[in-house]
Amino acid sequence: MKIIKKIVVLVFVSSAILLNLSAQAATIFGDPKGDITIIEYLDYDCPICREYTPLLAYFASQNKGIKIIQRVVPVLSVESVFVDSVVLASIKQNKFPLMQSEILTVEDPETIPSDEVLAIADHIGLNRNQLLNDMQSADVQKQLQENSKAYDATGQKAVPVTVIYLSDKPDQAIALSGYQDMGTLQTAVNQLRAGEGDHAAH
Repeated sequence: MKIIKKIVVLVFVSSAILLNLSAQAATIFGDPKGDITIIEYLDYDCPICREYTPLLAYFASQNKGIKIIQRVVPVLSVESVFVDSVVLASIKQNKFPLMQSEILTVEDPETIPSDEVLAIADHIGLNRNQLLNDMQSADVQKQLQENSKAYDATGQKAVPVTVIYLSDKPDQAIALSGYQDMGTLQTAVNQLRAGEGDHAAH
């Protein structure tokens, strides 16, 4: 199961449009011109997020017209800043797909120790000195700050949070808190496409 999950994430994330960190506080996956936008707020230190993100990736891969905007927010603990910064900093060495897929398949029940995060980074070939510098860069820290600001605006208190809306009607969003199954996600998308979207949070 772990290998299958890693393959699904790696294939999906490899198609990501990795935006300039200084210009945009998000990474975009799926169909960049999709009629449905899904914003996923996650913390890599959250074990539920690590289970949910591959499911969301699979959902988007099985549905046409889905754009996913992923926003990383270190909300669980002070330690979250470390792993979240490492994953974002890996973009600068063109290792984001590998780094994210490895982190998402960590099966620790709680937070990921910093030494384990660095061991993963070493394993996939990241230059550690550059990585540690990039983690503290203005680009990465600005991205985390902007993501956190957007997350706070949702009014939610935990992760993951999934915000789904018609791409041309972001003010008519459905917000879902916690792990969602494929059926719930599909129902939300169908409601929006049928013109039945609201501001409900579950």
